[in-house]
Amino acid sequence: MAKSKLIKDLVSGDLSLVKAFDRLLVIAMEIEDSELIKWAKQEKNGYDENDILPEYRYVTLTPIGNYQLVSMGYIETHTRQPLPTLGFTDEMKEKISHWKVKDSIAKIIESKKTLDNGQLVGIIEPPEVFSLYEIGTNIKVTSATLALNALDLENILECTKTKLIEVLTLLEKNFGNLDEVDIDTRDYDSSEINALKTALSQIVHGEPLTNVYYISNSKIKNSNIGKNNKSEKTTKTEISPTVTIQTEGKEKKSFLKKLFHWGKK
Repeated sequence: MAKSKLIKDLVSGDLSLVKAFDRLLVIAMEIEDSELIKWAKQEKNGYDENDILPEYRYVTLTPIGNYQLVSMGYIETHTRQPLPTLGFTDEMKEKISHWKVKDSIAKIIESKKTLDNGQLVGIIEPPEVFSLYEIGTNIKVTSATLALNALDLENILECTKTKLIEVLTLLEKNFGNLDEVDIDTRDYDSSEINALKTALSQIVHGEPLTNVYYISNSKIKNSNIGKNNKSEKTTKTEISPTVTIQTEGKEKKSFLKKLFHWGKK
C-alpha cells in the first residue's frame, strides 16, 4: 500500500491532477529526469503542435449545429443536432476522427465541467464552411461546431491520472515516501538511475515495461513539501553479539563469585 500522502490524496481525489503534476515536476527535477520533466510540463501547460501526444489524447469530434429544413412549404428549425459529413473529404473525416487534444490538464477539467453543464465545447466553424453540411437544397445551416464529447475528456483525465499514479508508485518503491523530496542522484550508481529512468519513460509513453528496476538501498533525504505531512525517521539499534567461550579442564565460576571471591578454588 502507498505510504506517500501525495499518492493517497491523488487516488482519493483530495489532490487535483494539476497539484500532483506540480509535485511530480519537483521530483523529476530532483532526479534530473528530462523525459519526466518534459511530460509533467506538457500535461501542466499543454502540448505544442509538433509534439507527439499520448494515444489517449486523441478523440473524435462530432459536428453539431443549428439548421433550417424546408419541407412542403414549411420551415422546421433544428437546434444542436448532429450534422452530416457527406460533404467532407477523406482527409477531413480522418482529421476529426483522430483529433489532438493539446490543452493543459486544467483546461480539460474546465471543458469537462462546461460540457457537464450542458454547453458545447469545441471548434466553432465559420459560415464559409456551412455548405459542407448542406446536403440537398432543402437544408440551411446557421451554425456549426466540431464538438468534444464529455466521455472522451473524462477518459483523458482518468488515463492521465492512472499513468501519474504508476509513475509515482514506482518512484516511491525506489525512494521511499515522496512527501520528502530532497534526492541527490550522486548518491546512487548512474546505471541504476538510468535503468529507473527507462522504466519511467516506458510508463509515460505507454510502452510495456521491459524491466522494473529497483535501486538498491535508496532513500530520500530530509525535506518535506506536503501539507500536514511529517518526515519519518528510521533509527537503527545495533546489538552486540553474545560470545560464549568454553574452557576445557577447568570449572567455570560465575561472575558474582569471582567478583566477591565467593567459593574456593
